[in-house]
Amino acid sequence: MPEPNLCRHCFCAMEEGETVCPVCGKKPDAENPEQALPPGTVLSGRYRIGTVLHHNDLLTTYLGWDTEKDRKVQVEEFFPGILKRAEDGRGIMLISAESKTLFRTMASDLHDRWKRLTEINHKAMLKTLVLFSENDTLYRVTEYLRMEPLESYLERQGEMSLTDARQLISPLISLLSQLHNMGLTHCGISPQNIYVDSRKRVVLDGFALPELRTVGNGLHAELYAGYSAPEQYSKALWQGEWTDIYSLGAVLYRMLAGQAPVSAELRGEKNFLSPLAKLRPDLPENVCDGIMRALNIDHKQRYRSMEAFSAALLEESGANTAVFRPEAPTHPIEKPVTGQGRQLSPTMTLLAALLVIWGLWYARPIGVDTLYPELEPDIIEVYLSDFNTYRHEDRRLNLTAGTEEFDDLWSEIQELRFRRSPFNVVVQALPFLEGIVDTYVKYPETDDLDTMSISFAQDNGTDVWRSEHLKFDVDAWSYRDFDHGVTLPLMMKNGHEIGQKMAHELWEQAAE
Repeated sequence: MPEPNLCRHCFCAMEEGETVCPVCGKKPDAENPEQALPPGTVLSGRYRIGTVLHHNDLLTTYLGWDTEKDRKVQVEEFFPGILKRAEDGRGIMLISAESKTLFRTMASDLHDRWKRLTEINHKAMLKTLVLFSENDTLYRVTEYLRMEPLESYLERQGEMSLTDARQLISPLISLLSQLHNMGLTHCGISPQNIYVDSRKRVVLDGFALPELRTVGNGLHAELYAGYSAPEQYSKALWQGEWTDIYSLGAVLYRMLAGQAPVSAELRGEKNFLSPLAKLRPDLPENVCDGIMRALNIDHKQRYRSMEAFSAALLEESGANTAVFRPEAPTHPIEKPVTGQGRQLSPTMTLLAALLVIWGLWYARPIGVDTLYPELEPDIIEVYLSDFNTYRHEDRRLNLTAGTEEFDDLWSEIQELRFRRSPFNVVVQALPFLEGIVDTYVKYPETDDLDTMSISFAQDNGTDVWRSEHLKFDVDAWSYRDFDHGVTLPLMMKNGHEIGQKMAHELWEQAAE
């Protein structure tokens, strides 16, 4: 592919012999950081890499050029801190063999998360154009919008009017409500990950793995001082919708107060946070009270749903007492980040015993008909992944109803029976036991295939199709329930061998 004469900083066309881009004013030959892809690298045969837009301990984000559509795009590369760039400047290498499991787990979880984001069509989120694997890792290509970080926008703006703040925050509330209904959380909401354009369109970006935004994750935690919730500074606390509510409340506080809240890590018991009503006495009482409740150190005292938080913010006058009642969680949440090492009291010991008894009953065999009643898919998509120390290979298979391959696979899936693990029931209820369970319960890693994701799409006769997701860890042959937005291992009742056989048959079928 011939090298076009484009500026690597803005991908604007340059005349032959020009040494400075006439649009951005920079020298056209960008120099990316050592661990980043060199400018000019072409991915998937069409996406040309430009300058690095931003980098963290999980992702490197590039400005890209779609050579087929002649348009700018944004390219995200999965490049955690446990990797280094191979000598060819493209591939990756693990720093240590011990990091293999961590890398492949994160890659698999990130792929599933990215894939689920493609189901969302919302003006406050960048549209995903394509997901693919290359250079031994994962890539996501999204639309590119000329926007600036909310952080720099607020530095110029100072404190905002309530009307302007509502205008910017309302699309984010709508998007987050949709994410939460799908069982997804962001856990990285801050002015650094929110972007705004000249027409005040606002976009939320920075979708990564929530566990990477918690201390003690095995990598450098990506936290945002003033905006990350208290539970993100401790593995012993639960995370959920309320974590995003804290961060969004902090963004609103910054908009209206003209200053960021004190970091949750520093607030402590004395709570060194100036009340918003003191800084902005002109604001309605219900708005100030609502934001301060969202910023409560105790997550149990915050709103439990984005809808409840929205009700407090959008009321023109007077606090609605119904809004301020503690709510039970209204949506399922992602697997909480958990702690370990606490001592069980006699009461907790008794509770654990009762939970084990309940778990034995809970472990009755179930099938797809129980997990997804009345599911009659029109499309089945299979994604299989094989991670080795220095290589990642995946294969995809798309089957349409009415074909022999579709009917055969659907029949096999319907015959599978699962049972919930009683261990998992106890661990979910007493999350600090997870470390103990992981220490003594080891799953075999004897298979060369690692994960298999099966997605079902069903036409409901509307613009919104029903979509369900199964994910199997082939090594252990466990099942993770993405239908309810939580990680829930299920052990195969009718045999590890059946699952292995199915995965390998589909792997070979996808290669044909």
